[in-house]
Amino acid sequence: RGGPVAALRAPAAAALTARGVRALLSTAPAVAATHAHKRAPVAPVLDPRGVEGVVHSIESMSAVDGPGLRYLVFMQGCSRRCVFCSQPDSWKILSPSHAKHDGFAEHRTKAGGGVLFTSDVEKKISRCATYLRTNSGGVSCSGGEPLLQARFVEDLFARVKGNLGLTTCLDTSGYGDPSLFEGVLRQTDLTMLCAKSFDPDLHFKISHIHFSHLETFIKAIDKLEARVRLRYVYLPEGTEYRTDLEKELDAMANFVNARPHCLGVELLPYHTLGVNKWHEIGVEYPLEGLHTPDRAHVDDVKQRLRDRLNPDKLLLVA
Repeated sequence: RGGPVAALRAPAAAALTARGVRALLSTAPAVAATHAHKRAPVAPVLDPRGVEGVVHSIESMSAVDGPGLRYLVFMQGCSRRCVFCSQPDSWKILSPSHAKHDGFAEHRTKAGGGVLFTSDVEKKISRCATYLRTNSGGVSCSGGEPLLQARFVEDLFARVKGNLGLTTCLDTSGYGDPSLFEGVLRQTDLTMLCAKSFDPDLHFKISHIHFSHLETFIKAIDKLEARVRLRYVYLPEGTEYRTDLEKELDAMANFVNARPHCLGVELLPYHTLGVNKWHEIGVEYPLEGLHTPDRAHVDDVKQRLRDRLNPDKLLLVA
């Protein structure tokens, strides 16, 4: 019915010459293609369980990863190799199917991680939603790099906002598929952007990823005027990765002051938590011997940054 093959089934087909049959059949692909582009797009079949993802670990209660009390979901996988990373065991990028077969899922179960659907995580969160709602608390996704599993994060955020009435925070370095940024940001109440440096050369030395990726994500934030707070790791004197120089503080303040939708800066003084994980995975720690800056040095950087920021901008120290 309705096509060259159907025409061959008609009685008149018997009268066709062999050449005519070949000519008629040769038009079939073109005709099919012509009709195909006019069809309405077929809606994808949605799994009621949500989106499947690979979760590194979960902390059911945090007070430092966004406003109020936070349910913190660490996603597995990161393309960066930041020299101060406290979770190098979250680097390995795994699809759900690979994670199921290489022992990852079983290994991470005790930490609340594994291969999970967004509905699984939503169910876990629902058990403590009443406490999380206090003081605008909610759910934060970190990593790893959560944007490498952007569809999972977007669906999880949509669920906890719509079903549980919780706020959402994205702790990210801005690396992922740019076509998925907007979807995630529209479900995110606050983006905590961990910029390694605004100097492209230093940014690359610290993270081993080109600065252009950060710029792409910033463009997505600015397009939506999405609420963002800068997270900045303070690396002190004694390393080639030092981030407390005047030009660094100038660039940071310029970024914040130029954006009404940027709330301010959270200064993260360098610490050595997680160094043991580098040793466990057999990778040399790049900052071996670097000490955590003392209170006097932290206060000095804080004041220098405060002097550069507009009065309406927040300045927090972790």
